[in-house]
Amino acid sequence: MSNIWLVDNRDFNAPYFSNKNSMTNKLISLLRQHGNLLIVNQRNYDKLCFDSVKLIVLSGSDYRINNPRHFDRNSYFACSVLEKALEYMMKHANKKISVLGICYGMHLLVRFFYGTVHTSEHHIKNVSQYSNPKEIYLNYHDYVTEAPEPFVRDNEDDANLHVLSMSWPSFGWKGVQFHPEGTDYGIGWLHNFVARSLGMKNAS
Repeated sequence: MSNIWLVDNRDFNAPYFSNKNSMTNKLISLLRQHGNLLIVNQRNYDKLCFDSVKLIVLSGSDYRINNPRHFDRNSYFACSVLEKALEYMMKHANKKISVLGICYGMHLLVRFFYGTVHTSEHHIKNVSQYSNPKEIYLNYHDYVTEAPEPFVRDNEDDANLHVLSMSWPSFGWKGVQFHPEGTDYGIGWLHNFVARSLGMKNAS
């Protein structure tokens, strides 16, 4: 039984060692340190049982959320997982399933809740100060300026007002524009988020 699921949004038409695919490979390795990990994809998403899962992570991707071919082809199974998770929690009041959307995964959350994702003419790719001296890794074209209900904005980039983090606190759902697997601070943040989601006593 798997207590962590990774919704795998990788574009397997892209080179295996593309930046986004490599980041997801690293993310998988980090998540496996916390428990039994299930990779959810288009082949198994309709056969899932939600009894044991405590955390669902939506990975980044080389796909672009505002490209109709990408969103229609790739996002349906991810949105279906979110819908079924909500339905399960509504039927089981004592069951909490946390969700973490990373970069493209955050964009999926925004679109799932009927929010707007914008596309920049520029590729933003850098290590940025999240809150000095904490560094986060950014790599995106698409961005969000307003968190959709029921999410609230946690932090924003003061330079361009891009939402870097948003939360639905009562459900434990979170979206982040940055890749936590990309810096030492981000990896520590990810481990703490996973530990809290799994109810570990040593989580900070």
